[in-house]
Amino acid sequence: MNLTHKIKQRILTEGDLPFTELMGMALFDEEFGYYTTRRNPIGKQGDYYTSSHISAHFGELLAEFAVRVWKELGTPDRFYLVEVGGGEGYLACDLLTALRRNHPILFEKVRLVMCEPSPLLQGAQQTRLREFTSQVTWSGLSSLAGNPIIGLVIANEVVDALPVHRLRYRQGQLEESFVTVHHNNLALRWKKPSNPIAFSTFLEKTGMSVPDGYQFEIGLNAISWLTDVAKALTAGTVLIIDYGDLSDHLAVEPNGTLRCFYRHAVNSDFLERLGEQDMTADVNFSALMVYGTELGLKLVKLDRQGDFLIGLGLLEKLEKITDLEQDSLAALKERLALKHFLVPGGMGDRFKVLIQKKV
Repeated sequence: MNLTHKIKQRILTEGDLPFTELMGMALFDEEFGYYTTRRNPIGKQGDYYTSSHISAHFGELLAEFAVRVWKELGTPDRFYLVEVGGGEGYLACDLLTALRRNHPILFEKVRLVMCEPSPLLQGAQQTRLREFTSQVTWSGLSSLAGNPIIGLVIANEVVDALPVHRLRYRQGQLEESFVTVHHNNLALRWKKPSNPIAFSTFLEKTGMSVPDGYQFEIGLNAISWLTDVAKALTAGTVLIIDYGDLSDHLAVEPNGTLRCFYRHAVNSDFLERLGEQDMTADVNFSALMVYGTELGLKLVKLDRQGDFLIGLGLLEKLEKITDLEQDSLAALKERLALKHFLVPGGMGDRFKVLIQKKV
């Protein structure tokens, strides 16, 4: 059995599935999901890069942000860093290493909680973070709601992978994309929406206006996720880094923003290579801000990643590397990595940073 067969069997048993169900299985199915079974989806041998794979300086700069949050909270004796997702643990390792080197007082007070559902990635994280064993634990995000923490929650390229509903207006009527079986193959079809009240509420709250015939995504799973994040915090800051935009900038693509990544190439073959390729949609930051406010998460700032990192010392770090090691190959690689966050069209330009606070 493969994932396609498993989805067919489910459809034959339950009926047509909303597209969000297929996306969830493609990414997180315990037997065949992309994130639960692939050993290395990130990096040169995978399908995409994250900022933490581009440069260790990314984690070093986020360490400076963690220091700011700790001070804003009054320098508590126990300060929790929670990373949701976390991949293979590169960012967490770089962040803790920077704190140990540059901020030893805070380092001694830090406890890191990794919220990673994939057993394979948990194993990779445990290996990479082995020198910090006494300070690291693993937990489900929802489990933290029963014992909320004071500190900083980091979600770097997490929300874009949460399954979304695909919708469109056709002659003024809302329709949703479903997955069906046609001639023994998976196929997509438009039907009446599965949750019209939630969809209408989402569109109204976020001010999303979509032209007739245009496809778009609604991330109800992102709202559920944010609810768990808010419950996990007694006081502190939420830092969400991802690609996406505000509602009024998202409804401009006739086919929506959903796409797949396979071996560093983008495609729209949503029913192909199920469990073998990444599937993602742009994050609706308007939704995270509006629903976040209702959940007690006060908006601090929505910023370009490049500007956010500049505020943490990116330019100074680049200048220091240039002055100290102008001619070495290592210094050249570091400069190029840092410039990746600055050049137009690069990660610093395409990615946004949402900062929310709970007091």
